[in-house]
Amino acid sequence: DDVAGAIAVDPAGNVYVTGTTSSLDFPVTKGAYSAKGGSFLFKLNPDGSVGYSTYFAPSGNSPGAIVVDAAGSAYLAGTSQGNLPVTLGAYQTECNCSAVSNGFFDVISISGFVTKFDPSGSSLIYSTYLGTTQLETPLNAMALAPDGTVYVGGFAGISRLSATGSALLGSLPPTINAEAMAFGPDGSLYVAGGLNGFSFHTTAGTFEPTYSLGPTLTYQPQPSPAAGIAKVDAQLKGVAAATYFGGPYDQIGVMTFDTAGNLYVGGNTGPQGLPTRTPLQGGFAAGTGFLSELSGDLSTLLFSSYFGDNEVFAVQGVGTVADGTVRI
Repeated sequence: DDVAGAIAVDPAGNVYVTGTTSSLDFPVTKGAYSAKGGSFLFKLNPDGSVGYSTYFAPSGNSPGAIVVDAAGSAYLAGTSQGNLPVTLGAYQTECNCSAVSNGFFDVISISGFVTKFDPSGSSLIYSTYLGTTQLETPLNAMALAPDGTVYVGGFAGISRLSATGSALLGSLPPTINAEAMAFGPDGSLYVAGGLNGFSFHTTAGTFEPTYSLGPTLTYQPQPSPAAGIAKVDAQLKGVAAATYFGGPYDQIGVMTFDTAGNLYVGGNTGPQGLPTRTPLQGGFAAGTGFLSELSGDLSTLLFSSYFGDNEVFAVQGVGTVADGTVRI
């Protein structure tokens, strides 16, 4: 049972994949960081050959996001129930994890984590828990700044970790359940995902400053705000732009930019209610995929279309090419 949770590609064309495994014979290369565990990291060279492959941490540690820096170091972020390998001087060396029984079942609180590997996949440069005493603090999205600081986000908000993994440099409250993050050409951090209640505040002049319930679907009769996009400064001090996106069923999971600075977001949605522009398809299944393009200031919808067929479908990856084409 090998499950890929996240993928990244570096400028040289190397591919990095992380996820979870229960295999006893997952391929491990010579000199790899670990020969056993419940999660993994591997690198494929541009020709498809294996650069390195290693187990990472015991079961209960699930990577859900990955980025790679210019030197080839892979950064992982995800959820942990404990037993994470942590490094000396890490920001948080103890897991705020616990299991509380109500007499019928155990309620397990989980923590987030951030780990940086060396370029060879043979050692950890740093590895730290990153979580509070809240019930759940999983990390679902990650972005890497040019100065080596790491931004991670999830249900509990957005955090900025120092380049050494030893200090928390800033945070934003949990108005967006961050599922996708990326830096724009101007250095601003863009965050997208589901909304935690109605505490999300939009800014004037954005594409959808007020929330629209959209059509009511019979299988989801009581919709709530589902998706938002925000542009914040790199210090996590202020929101430059924020917009709702779509109806109550839109779930944004991926994000990227093109060379012109336009933002692409994708994910899954219901068959009605998606704001479209020059669409290639209509909605089909109860859960269908979508891809949308907005201007970098979040004011204008440039393209938006459903994707998929009669089966349940979601856009789980997006990339742009120098010639302007987009791949999902």
